[in-house]
Amino acid sequence: MLQLESLLAQLTAYPLQGRLWIAYSGGMDSHVLLHAVAQLREQLPVTALHAVHIHHGLQAAADEWASHCQRTSTALGIPCTVLRVNAQAQAGESPEARAREARYQALQTLLTAGEMLLLAQHADDQAETVLLQLLRGAGNAGLAAMPVRSALGQAWKLRPLLPFTRADLQAYAHAQQLQWIEDPSNADTRYDRNFLRHQVLPVLSQRWPAVAHTFSRAAQHQAETHELLQSYLAADCQACRAAADNQLSIKALQQFEPIRQRHILRYWLAQLQLPMPSTVKLSQILNEVIAAELDRQPCVHWTGAEMRRYRGALYALPPQMPPPANWSCTWDLQQPLKLPKGYLVATRRRGEGLRLPEGEQVTVRLRQGGESWYWQGHHHKLKKQVQTLQLPTWERGF
Repeated sequence: MLQLESLLAQLTAYPLQGRLWIAYSGGMDSHVLLHAVAQLREQLPVTALHAVHIHHGLQAAADEWASHCQRTSTALGIPCTVLRVNAQAQAGESPEARAREARYQALQTLLTAGEMLLLAQHADDQAETVLLQLLRGAGNAGLAAMPVRSALGQAWKLRPLLPFTRADLQAYAHAQQLQWIEDPSNADTRYDRNFLRHQVLPVLSQRWPAVAHTFSRAAQHQAETHELLQSYLAADCQACRAAADNQLSIKALQQFEPIRQRHILRYWLAQLQLPMPSTVKLSQILNEVIAAELDRQPCVHWTGAEMRRYRGALYALPPQMPPPANWSCTWDLQQPLKLPKGYLVATRRRGEGLRLPEGEQVTVRLRQGGESWYWQGHHHKLKKQVQTLQLPTWERGF
């Protein structure tokens, strides 16, 4: 059974300041966490305890659940904030992923810098996460599953129940005669996590009773391996840096063996907060972009990002969406003009530059080829100028 002394040790192992928030869904796990933390309030170095309930609006009883959470929190002397979110998944979007994203976006707006949010995931949840990541073919970052502590904007998330199993929490809940909400969607085995929870892990537990703790220990080993790898990759990535953060020197990158190149690329993309490519796409980057001839300009796309090559540099970018070829607009030079990429600003100069007759406007359009301008007694070709500036070819059409 969950012991308060053990939970206190988990909580005080990390710096706590300001308000301590408890994510409270109304289910058994979060109710146990809320109740147990309430018993420990006098021993915690925080100014106040505060519960937060996310109203997803996905169940007919969602309003009733929110009311239950507020009543239960109030009875424990803990105020409860209800946040309503839009958790409706779009076509092709995972309902679980959409709900999780909506939750965390809302919670980031609630917590102030340095505050801590307690989450009620436990060892069985961790085991489910490891299995899900295995089935997705994840690397050590994915197999590290849920960290005990991680950032939430400028605040923190803490999972103090990870050392405890669902059975531990059930024993505490029954001993304390707690009453909680049973979400009917938790029994729907169409969802992958529920399928593992109800169909797979019980079978594994019959053969290996400590399976939840075993998977949690494996996740911890993967987390340590990932942390060590990150420290090496930071130095490798720095050795490959080019002119900007989103550029790597291909020559420097090619000094490493392919397996290390793949890890450097993943680390680099994570630092740029760009989505990870699949294993197939990563192979394409190595074989079709990095290994391309110097005069080639290949590009590999995947959802939310793309990788390009220009001269000796590798570029990681959000998807580049050039405007229609016939894009144009008029401009009176008075205010900055917003372009498809950046702004155009006119500065007044006496006796030089362009003179626009009163009431006239200039037409601004995309390049069509052959453009030139007259300056200091000479005509200058725009094509030559952008080449001199080493402007990547995909940016020249903006």
